[in-house]
Amino acid sequence: MAPLSGIRVVEVAGYVFVPLAGAVLADLGAEVVKVEPPGGDPMRAAAGRMGAGADGSITSLGALVELANRGKRSVVLDLRTDEGHDALLRLVEGADVFLTSNLPSVRAKLRIEPDDLRAVNPRLVYAHGSGWGSKGAMRDTPAFDMTSAWTASGTAHWFGLSTGELPQQPYGFYDTTAGHALAGAVGFALLQRERTGEAPVVDVSLLNVGWWPMQGHLAASRYAPDERPFSRRQPTSPLVNWYRTADDRWILLSASDPRWWPDLCARLDRADLVDDVRFASAELRGTNAAACADALAEAFSRRTLADWSERLEGFVGAWGPVLTPVEAARHPQAAANGFIADVATRDGVTFPAVAAPVQFDGAPTERSGPMPAVGEHTREVLRELGYDDGAIEAMAGPAGR
Repeated sequence: MAPLSGIRVVEVAGYVFVPLAGAVLADLGAEVVKVEPPGGDPMRAAAGRMGAGADGSITSLGALVELANRGKRSVVLDLRTDEGHDALLRLVEGADVFLTSNLPSVRAKLRIEPDDLRAVNPRLVYAHGSGWGSKGAMRDTPAFDMTSAWTASGTAHWFGLSTGELPQQPYGFYDTTAGHALAGAVGFALLQRERTGEAPVVDVSLLNVGWWPMQGHLAASRYAPDERPFSRRQPTSPLVNWYRTADDRWILLSASDPRWWPDLCARLDRADLVDDVRFASAELRGTNAAACADALAEAFSRRTLADWSERLEGFVGAWGPVLTPVEAARHPQAAANGFIADVATRDGVTFPAVAAPVQFDGAPTERSGPMPAVGEHTREVLRELGYDDGAIEAMAGPAGR
């Protein structure tokens, strides 16, 4: 049985961050009903038509929207109307979790604040994803992960210093992390409810998620405000560094343990470096880091990545090739552990999808079904709530058919 089997989730959320949390909960067995406004989640339009393109392809942004909404039922309701709001309350009555990405001012206008919904379901776990946090002057300011987590966390600045220009963030880079964090927080909240009878309000912000991987640099910023990223030409340690191969690929070496130095030199056909007076100890390799890095760079430049993959096989120190997304999707560990598997859109286009990064009893997380069409399940769900066809037609119109 899936861990969240029997858990019901109502999602009133758009774009990527919070819908991804709903997708993770669906993968773990929850029943997720996505309530969309007339016209659907605006991210659908932003990503373009889902499914097969003219050449049978799918874009990275389109795939991300598909993945964020997989395994859900879609219901179109206009929450600005009394009829739409009443239908939402009926949904919430039988739910365990409510997910939303709406700003505080919008939640108040739509009457979907915690007190509004807990009036009909006191045991409801209320979870919202925000850009800037639930308090402070910016609590009602719109945000995407690029404008909050990527830029405001210092991440873009840090990577920009090493490249000389500000880098573009991959689509959904922090949305995916934040979505997983929110899904995990919902699990903790459900556990608290079962233990105490009290259902907490959960909040995960993109800004906080962006700061999380940067926390070491943020902590040190008080004492080293001008700290700069490592340079591969003048590294802190030449044994934790990037090296280019003969075919213009890259290897990341992370082998700082002094015991590994002789073996590395032998594999590089540079046994002479072991007795080089400049590099005879870890301290000397640190003092002469630039010269040592130059020597290693010259050695790595002699062979291709495929050659190095063979020569470094069995090396105790850590190293790894810099993979392209195509290569990453074909990594042998992906198949061995079920980390990546093909899924299909409603149009039958298949693409590799990453499992939620958690396993139970050694089994990979199942990927739930494809993203539904806008309002695909409106009539079905409203009938389950007790509405007759006349009421559904008046409320949902063509979306209820």
